[in-house]
Amino acid sequence: YELASVDLSPDVREPFAGCSVFVLAGPRAPFTSDETNRLRVWLLQGGNLLAAVGPSDALDSGALTPAGLDEALSPFGIALENDVVHDVGGDVAIPDTHGEGFFVAVSPHPVTASLVPGGADAHPPRVAAFFAQSLRHVPPPGAVAASDLLTTSGGAYAKENIAGAAAWTGAPPRDPSDRSGPFVVAMAAERPRVEASAPHGPRAVVVGSRFALAEDNWRQPRPLH
Repeated sequence: YELASVDLSPDVREPFAGCSVFVLAGPRAPFTSDETNRLRVWLLQGGNLLAAVGPSDALDSGALTPAGLDEALSPFGIALENDVVHDVGGDVAIPDTHGEGFFVAVSPHPVTASLVPGGADAHPPRVAAFFAQSLRHVPPPGAVAASDLLTTSGGAYAKENIAGAAAWTGAPPRDPSDRSGPFVVAMAAERPRVEASAPHGPRAVVVGSRFALAEDNWRQPRPLH
């Protein structure tokens, strides 16, 4: 594959010309409605998406800024929950990550088949997630059903508001309003073929953490990849 930047600004007539897969590697700012619509149209015409979208910066209220990708992801039955997932369970929590790093369960799927040599049945995979948001299934008209790829333990909790985070010295307190796990932190979906000659329909793989594609992830000691 060859890498090239995609410019979604209005003055670019065909931003996806020659593009097979649009890789969204940890966006730092929300998409505008026009950018999201251009992405949606391209995907529905046969494009493919690999997205690693973690929690975004907080607003003054402490709520997290939405990524603005709802309209592009909804045809694949996927939505971002716009939260931060924590799991402090002793069997899954990664030390010194304040509950933001934890191991997740892997569901059988062609996307996850190569995570463990010999397959998940041969040896239980140890897949880590860092600073992740949860995903949910949505059923808008015409959408397909997404498959779960990575799931937290039932002891996980999700915070939709991080007001006061500067004072946290460890894992944030679990408030009564925080939703309880298990949570899905990665999904995949494929739509029907747009043309009979196409090798497959439009595909989307969405991971709720930018660290899935972040360079510093691969510089960590191997157990923390």
